Amino acid sequence: MLEGKLAVLRFQIKIKEELEALATRLEAAESGQNAETAEGAADSASCAREKAKELSVELKTITELYNNYAVPFELWEVFLSLSLSLSLSL
Repeated sequence: MLEGKLAVLRFQIKIKEELEALATRLEAAESGQNAETAEGAADSASCAREKAKELSVELKTITELYNNYAVPFELWEVFLSLSLSLSLSL
């Protein structure tokens, strides 16, 4: 049970790092875009940063990580590695 929670925590941290990196990339990209596109990138970057902050507050469940973070931000590789890791630890 504890090993499962530790595995989830490791992937929560990984998702947080991915969201922070995504926000940084979007912020960098917005400087070279027209006003409409830059505004969309800024909104997406802000959303990614907000979601990353949420992951610092409390441990989420696998379902929450998938539905609220992996799907909206298309973090498929991270979630696939999470799924594989959890299946191997069971």
